[in-house]
Amino acid sequence: MNHIVQSNVKKHWQEQVIMDNRVIGEEVLNFLHKNIATNNEDQIIQTIQTLCDDISLPNNGFICAIRNDGNLVAAPGLNQGDSRNLNIVGLTEHSVNQSSDIESLNPDKQFDGILKYEGGEKTNIIASIPIGELDLRLNVHQDNEAIMQRAKAFIKPMYPIGIISAFIIALLGFIISDRIIKRYENRIENHEISVYQGDIVYLSSDGFADQFGGPEGKKFMVNRFIDLLNRIHSMPMSKQKEEFDKTLSEWIGNNDQIDDILVMGVKIW
Repeated sequence: MNHIVQSNVKKHWQEQVIMDNRVIGEEVLNFLHKNIATNNEDQIIQTIQTLCDDISLPNNGFICAIRNDGNLVAAPGLNQGDSRNLNIVGLTEHSVNQSSDIESLNPDKQFDGILKYEGGEKTNIIASIPIGELDLRLNVHQDNEAIMQRAKAFIKPMYPIGIISAFIIALLGFIISDRIIKRYENRIENHEISVYQGDIVYLSSDGFADQFGGPEGKKFMVNRFIDLLNRIHSMPMSKQKEEFDKTLSEWIGNNDQIDDILVMGVKIW
């Protein structure tokens, strides 16, 4: 139980730090765009260097600017005109849990995830954002180990409370479920449904209907799912699968899949 609680808290904190880094990075870029010409690389680097020296982030965090090859051009304590390598050996993107290296990053795409340094287990949670059309990225770092230590310190006082709460909840769950089962065990009825050749029986989890997406980021909903079935049920089964996959992919778009999704159709021959 403690391991599960600790894992969930750490995951939540990591996700929150990723969001915080993204917001900090976007605010810095907004400041640069409002005050500096987007093609003035020298002034942008100089301004970021000033911000690097002045801004202190939680969890031993910092901001910096790097070339797309990983060389630092602005970082806390870096002298103007100097450059050094950040010594990155691995990047793991948060949304897809996929490892890559600095050279393989899309120069036009933002990166959110875990950065691993050369020569040890030190990792940072970072947001890495392209700076316009320049060969530059703005990085916002927070030390992953510091975040994990804070999470452990936060969880430790909760262990006794968690154990007691888990026992009480389990006991109440057993008592309540036992009463519900006894109340309804004599009311279970069997129902028979007539089916005919050509009928299709669909079984589905709630994952499809509950998936967020579309132009407004809302749930797909049951009514839209039923409309989809009505539209495709006369198609061959293989074509129906293609329509399910296509509809789901278009609905999710750039969002994450939030739940298991199962749709099964059985055609009566």
